[in-house]
Amino acid sequence: MKQSLIILICFFIIIACDPKAKIPKDVISRSKMTNILVDAYLVEAYLNNPKTMNKSDSLLSDTVYNYLYAIHKVKKQDVQYSLRFYIEHPQLLDEIYKDVIMELSRKDK
Repeated sequence: MKQSLIILICFFIIIACDPKAKIPKDVISRSKMTNILVDAYLVEAYLNNPKTMNKSDSLLSDTVYNYLYAIHKVKKQDVQYSLRFYIEHPQLLDEIYKDVIMELSRKDK
């Protein structure tokens, strides 16, 4: 009994950590999510810049994020849902964040 429980746990761990996990159709693609997160980090940098902090009330923040969603043709709920999916699949999220870091570094040059 104990051995079959260990095998079952190992099976679920392997499935949960599958880097080739199939992305459901209702989840934003990896490349699009990367682009959204790059822009979100740029928005956060703008909103948290000391020169713009006094302007960064919640209305401005909401406006800027709504514009970001419009640019990428997504809804806030879709981004939140997709981010939850990627959080549940850490290897996929890690790949996205590597791409985000590369893109932000490229833009910084």
